Amino acid sequence: MKRTAELLTLVVAICFMLTACGNNYIELKKESVQTSNENTSIASGESTKSLGVKTPDSDQAEPSSSNKNQETAPANESGTGKLPFGATLNEMKKQLGIENMVNTGGGVYIFVNKLNGATYYAVNGVFNQINYSDFGSKTSKGLCVGDGYNKMVAFYGKNYATYTEEGTTYYVYSYPNAKFSVCFGEGTDEIYQMNVFANPYK
Repeated sequence: MKRTAELLTLVVAICFMLTACGNNYIELKKESVQTSNENTSIASGESTKSLGVKTPDSDQAEPSSSNKNQETAPANESGTGKLPFGATLNEMKKQLGIENMVNTGGGVYIFVNKLNGATYYAVNGVFNQINYSDFGSKTSKGLCVGDGYNKMVAFYGKNYATYTEEGTTYYVYSYPNAKFSVCFGEGTDEIYQMNVFANPYK
């Protein structure tokens, strides 16, 4: 009888231990799942940022200041830079590569920069104009043909003048040595083309 009571006590103790271990296992499992979900969320967020996907906290547009982007633009929208307005045709050949030069006749030479899609003009042997018209061609700050008004303002601000010609509105930023003109497609919010003219134009 005494032996039977001891066995019953032992069985009850074992059951109690198994129940406690089961509960601990469940709690540990919950914590493990929660931690795993948190790590997955963090990793997902980092992956999203690394891919450049826009998140609610991201800015609408951030002007590019990378060295690589600056190197693709020998001249900028103010007519200055490594190749300023007024540079000679020989200087343009050295900076932009004679292999990229086309003689269009009438004293006009053009150079196509394959890195940023811009076309540089020399008239009568003097550099005086830049054109961005190919889709994806970009300025020294990274504004591209196909971008919208808000991005233009983010890069260059609202200190512009406007004029309309044949139903098309032009936004013009003035600098001491140049005028930077941005044209949008008729009835759209997409940049159609951009031009930089020497000021005064020669």
